[in-house]
Amino acid sequence: KGVCNLVSQVVTVRLNQNPIAKIQQQNGINFCENGTINAASTNSTATYEWLLNSVVVGEGTSVLVSQSGTYTLQVTQNGCQATTQIEVVITPAPQTPVVVATESTICPSTETTISVDNAVNGVTYQWFRNGRRISKTGSSITTSITTSIKGSYSVVATSTANRDCST
Repeated sequence: KGVCNLVSQVVTVRLNQNPIAKIQQQNGINFCENGTINAASTNSTATYEWLLNSVVVGEGTSVLVSQSGTYTLQVTQNGCQATTQIEVVITPAPQTPVVVATESTICPSTETTISVDNAVNGVTYQWFRNGRRISKTGSSITTSITTSIKGSYSVVATSTANRDCST
């Protein structure tokens, strides 16, 4: 009695490495109105998809975001996939301040009150005279105006939730 052995063909199994899914920005990043998030390490043979609430919102190594939420970066390469997430907060820009004065022309040693007519909570106001910052902050300012302090007054509104968000 003989032993009968049959040898199959050789099958080669190749192991692909998982792609790297890493986001350049820190978790909890806060943008004013919108911003761009980027993949930290990229590979030309990989594909990149950005998702918000399981819906694809962009493809490529970066995406412009305009909604708060948890964004997922999904990287696919050679059939392997890796994901990572980032929490994004979008802060709306404050509305443009409307500046009003009780009097726009005054006499020496009299005062006028200059104020933000549409002041809102959650916003700080920085005042400027002739383009130079003055020390008063808040939604209203009383300024003694003499001939030496006449000028053009303006204000910058800044969100207290995101100091980079101003008008």
